[in-house]
Amino acid sequence: MHLHRTLLTLLPTLLLTSAQTPANPILDAITSISAHTTTLNTTISTWTGSPLTLLAITAQSGSLLESIYGGTHAASRAANLTLDQTLAVASATITLATDVNQTITTIIGAKKKFDRLIVADPVVLLNLKLERDAARDFADRVVEKVPVDLQGVAKGLTQGIDDSFAEGLAAYEVL
Repeated sequence: MHLHRTLLTLLPTLLLTSAQTPANPILDAITSISAHTTTLNTTISTWTGSPLTLLAITAQSGSLLESIYGGTHAASRAANLTLDQTLAVASATITLATDVNQTITTIIGAKKKFDRLIVADPVVLLNLKLERDAARDFADRVVEKVPVDLQGVAKGLTQGIDDSFAEGLAAYEVL
């Protein structure tokens, strides 16, 4: 009974707090994409070149792609971002750009290991192309939700991600 009264007294505070902190599905999506990116980076950086681990890398790459598609869907359905939400998304985008750059640097560094598994290079190249296309779509949907005055800045922040993909593609397109 005492717990019931405590919950009832906290209810207005909880409602007020949730009303003050609007949901930010775009931020949630970026956080998810960043987590998948970091997981993929860790797996590739510790990969010994084993064909069995290549399956895990391929699966994680697929999970990353699924996360990007989910983010695109969430961004498409999201309301326009407030200034506070935009700042949070910008900060998360900077972190994501760093994660993407590190992961693609790791993928480029692992090229010799992928080369030893003859079928791996085309798979890596295909995954990079799919992920780049999906990342571009996601970035476009996010930029649309940013206040008009800040859309140029938002495009600039996402350009670093596209540039990293371009480096990875250049490394794997040379067969």
